[in-house]
Amino acid sequence: STQSTWGDGRVMLWDWSSDTHPRELMHELGPDVPTCARFLPSQPSRAVVSYRSGALVVLDLASGSLAMCFAGSLEGPENCDMGRQINKVAVHPSLPLCLTAHEDRMLKLWDLASGRLVHFVTTHEGGVAGVAVHPTAALAATTGHGHECVRMWDLSSSLSPTRSMQLHDSKSNETGLSLAWHPTKPLLATGGADSIVNVLHMPT
Repeated sequence: STQSTWGDGRVMLWDWSSDTHPRELMHELGPDVPTCARFLPSQPSRAVVSYRSGALVVLDLASGSLAMCFAGSLEGPENCDMGRQINKVAVHPSLPLCLTAHEDRMLKLWDLASGRLVHFVTTHEGGVAGVAVHPTAALAATTGHGHECVRMWDLSSSLSPTRSMQLHDSKSNETGLSLAWHPTKPLLATGGADSIVNVLHMPT
């Protein structure tokens, strides 16, 4: 199954094993707009969902109900601030950690067990467009707008920066847009506003 987030506030669960219609996950955030959804590797029946207001929650996929709200992230849609918007969420495949990439240039590290904020850093000159977690190491990569649009972060030492790279040219005030680690090989792919896709060999 897969998930999708919609501008009208819906989080949809798609079951590709049947011909039935996708099921809408019900939640308790009212009209706030979801921006990203990720399954929890350790709990496949749950998903982390982020919102335009900066809210971050865990939804139970069986019932569609709110299972957990991350501490300090939920202020309600009436307090929606586009600067706090979460653009992307990444969940570590083996560690109980979650990262959120924000429009206000922040990268935040969350404890999935307690729902508490562990650490946060200011990352790029502009909004953080993407975040990806290494499949085996305590390492994350972010991409954003401005100089040195791809940056690496050590998750084991309070998000210490380890490397910065200028891989994309700016276009329409945007630079890096997306990135992803290969699940089994030491490869990192990045995509930018300059229409370039890079595939980098990144041994840890």
